[in-house]
Amino acid sequence: TGPPAGRVTLDDGLVADLVAATVEEPAALPALQFALHGLAERGGSALHRSDLAELGGVDGAIAQRAEQVYVSLEPHDRELVRRIITRLVVVESNGEASRTRVARADLARLSDRPGDIEALVESWVAARLLVGDRRADTREPTVELAHETILDRWPRLRGWIDEDRERLLALARLEDAAQTWDDLDREPTALLRGARLEQAEELLRDSTRSSGLTLDFIAAGAARRAEEQQAAADEALRRERTSRRLRRQRWLLTAALALALAVGSLALDQRNQATRVAAEAQARAEAATAGLAAASAQAAEYDGALSLLLAAEAHRLSPSPGTYPVS
Repeated sequence: TGPPAGRVTLDDGLVADLVAATVEEPAALPALQFALHGLAERGGSALHRSDLAELGGVDGAIAQRAEQVYVSLEPHDRELVRRIITRLVVVESNGEASRTRVARADLARLSDRPGDIEALVESWVAARLLVGDRRADTREPTVELAHETILDRWPRLRGWIDEDRERLLALARLEDAAQTWDDLDREPTALLRGARLEQAEELLRDSTRSSGLTLDFIAAGAARRAEEQQAAADEALRRERTSRRLRRQRWLLTAALALALAVGSLALDQRNQATRVAAEAQARAEAATAGLAAASAQAAEYDGALSLLLAAEAHRLSPSPGTYPVS
């Protein structure tokens, strides 16, 4: 007729099995809770050792449930589940993995079909492998692994973590940097620069896991880099314009100096030529004066009037006491 209502019957040895599996495991309570829940689902008010064995024991209950749910999915959904589960895992600086709470909005970015992500999350919540909650400050819906022990007990997840450990560690560091930037009221000096920014961009380019804050952090770093590059380009352009202006000024100065030298040289040539012409004219005048003076002296012997005229002309050409006509 079965046990009385409200009573639970256990197979002989079941309690001993449960105690033996958990007595030396300080973090085994969640696994025990999951195993007992699985036993109750299978046997109702009668808990059997055979059911515990089928669950994989206390150690394997969570892992077996996760594996069963995973293998029941289509290949496309399996890939999405891998993205979801690994997004809910963070690798600390010491290399140890732990679960982390993630906003549902961030999980939705894991696929171009957010509805598929939401449906899978809900199915895993129903399977008690994920748990939904809300942030205390913003009331934003969140999701996290239901039990930390899933990280240790589910071999497939351990494999995923081992494959992606370096990347997950790098992502954790990036998310820490983004959180620090946000805590500092998004201070520009806290942004990544240079090679670190390029590495972060490459990391996110190859990763489907990224929070909105991390995306904002990288976008702000890229925007600052663009501003610095533009400022550098503007400064280079300003220097080039200044250089061109100086070169043009030097060219104009050189041209002006060359022109001044040319004009000065021409003026000097003209002055020298004028000096030579004046000297030649002076020499001719002196020669003419001397000729007139000699002719005046000769004419004085036979024609006094002619002598005076010649002497007057000699004085006109070269006024001096020596050429003054004497009657």
